[in-house]
Amino acid sequence: MATTPNLNLPLIDENTVNDVPRDLNALAEAVDTAVINKVSTVGGYGEASQSVPNAFVVTLSPAPSSLTAGLRVTVKTLAANTGSATLNVNDLGAKPIKKSNGNNIASGNLKANGVYTLVYDGTSFILQGEGGEVGTATSGDVLAGKTFPGEDGLITGTMPNLTGIRTATGAAKWPDGGLAVYPEKGYQKGGAGDGEIKVTPAQLQAAEAALRSDNIKSGTNIFGVSGKNTVVDTADAVLDPQYLLVGQSGYDDGVKKAGQMPNRSAENNHMPGLESTVWAGDRFFIRPPHGYYNGLTWVTALVAGLTAANLRAGVNVAGLIGTLQEGVQYAMGNIGAMAPMTPINVDCGFVPRIFAWSGLRDDFSVRGSTIKYLTADGIEHSDVGNSIFYIVTSLRQVMTIQNNDSSGRYIRNVIWQAWA
Repeated sequence: MATTPNLNLPLIDENTVNDVPRDLNALAEAVDTAVINKVSTVGGYGEASQSVPNAFVVTLSPAPSSLTAGLRVTVKTLAANTGSATLNVNDLGAKPIKKSNGNNIASGNLKANGVYTLVYDGTSFILQGEGGEVGTATSGDVLAGKTFPGEDGLITGTMPNLTGIRTATGAAKWPDGGLAVYPEKGYQKGGAGDGEIKVTPAQLQAAEAALRSDNIKSGTNIFGVSGKNTVVDTADAVLDPQYLLVGQSGYDDGVKKAGQMPNRSAENNHMPGLESTVWAGDRFFIRPPHGYYNGLTWVTALVAGLTAANLRAGVNVAGLIGTLQEGVQYAMGNIGAMAPMTPINVDCGFVPRIFAWSGLRDDFSVRGSTIKYLTADGIEHSDVGNSIFYIVTSLRQVMTIQNNDSSGRYIRNVIWQAWA
């Protein structure tokens, strides 16, 4: 029997006796059978709901009798999916919904009230027109002015296109000492010029607290931070603490050293020398103690016998003028002021034959004096000009004199003299 080329419907043979009711019924039955067979693969349309999240259920009309590979269905999803999902068509069993690449659909691939076509491949329902993965990029991930496909169509990028030399938004220090630079958010092509990121000195100092002037050698500039003028290389200097004054300090090879040289001028205005010597001629030497002298203080040496009485009268030795008379021992001294009723001893250096002392009492306008002497017969005499000028002892090497004023007045500018 001949059939139609598409649905394989039977054709009535020309030699068959015509029976209109019979032939029409046969034709209707053949069409019904052919159409129902096509429905099993063409499917139908329905609204897919979910009583359990992501488990979609749909009743198609016309209803397929079974799930066969190639079955195409069109559904309207009443709610969006929130993860991988299944579809149960006319209670023929829940089957996974997948993308054309075989992956499960992701959250939001099926929108609420969206209409989708799916084809059963014998195992799963394959979402049609989805085109595989559209990626996870958002507008902020794509350069401004550029577009890319998304679930809802083309999306325009919003990522800033950074050109020129840009300034970093900040900087930090890694635990290993490396520098972390925070660039602006956006696209930068990299390299010189448009790819450069500038880090300011302030940002570097915020990242590294040690990047400061007092840690940088004078005359050196590191990333815009100039070295402090007091930070210098001391490797070429020599500093021995014994030649540096006590209380002062300095640096040698980067090490701070305290001075050890004593300040002798501060210790003593008349510092005793360690030893002294006289050269033949006119040189007198004093060896001072080690230390610093400011040029205003003195170094002294005790010279026994260096008195005016031991120098010939009129001879000047370093400012000391001699009073010694040739052939006669002579001595003199200046006491200054004598308090009343207070004895004072003076050493003549010898036993004098004549001893005298004089001075000026507070209420006198002329000097007063007293003299004691030994005559040729060995008798000691006194010539008292004023009773307050008193010689206590007889003639001897150490003479005792006294201001004998009981009224409390001083005798000033006292001078004594002795002759042998």
